[in-house]
Amino acid sequence: KNTVYCVASTNEFGSIEEFGILIGKHFMKEYPTIVKSINIEILQDVWQRLEGKDSSGRVAPHKHAFQRVGPCKPYTVVTVSQQLGKSSPPPLSVSVKSGLRSLELLKTAQSGFSGFYRDRYTSLGESADRLLGTSLSAEWTFPPSPKALPYLAIRKAAVQALVNTFCGPSDRGEFSPSVQQTLYKMGE
Repeated sequence: KNTVYCVASTNEFGSIEEFGILIGKHFMKEYPTIVKSINIEILQDVWQRLEGKDSSGRVAPHKHAFQRVGPCKPYTVVTVSQQLGKSSPPPLSVSVKSGLRSLELLKTAQSGFSGFYRDRYTSLGESADRLLGTSLSAEWTFPPSPKALPYLAIRKAAVQALVNTFCGPSDRGEFSPSVQQTLYKMGE
């Protein structure tokens, strides 16, 4: 854990993906005879600075108090490995997967559930208008790249695409015939 803190304090990085790559390359460089491949998983907590009245009664950002924002948590899995070959030091390969856990979404209209298969265990009736809520996880893999990718911008675009597909246009929404169909569309 101390090594991770030291790597963080002595390097510039703008995303959890970049930080994972830094940690992986650090261990590969520091311990080349021991470490041939390393997986780093980072689960990011999002914190928001609290506001409150200061000692003079004015509302101001608190100097040292925060609240966790959630439950949605971005994550990344970075793998750094030595490539086979005779060069010294051996070149490194880097793979990066990222995603979200517990992205919670709710629609209060424009959702139904009908035309489904019925058997003796079916207990729900058909509905043309109901609430639709879900908690989803999503994951994507980045292509290998010799330079840093805009990881934060890609994550933001991915979240926006998921939300837009779930909700539809803000002025009219989009009908969802079932949660399964909507989640399928979100994954396309």
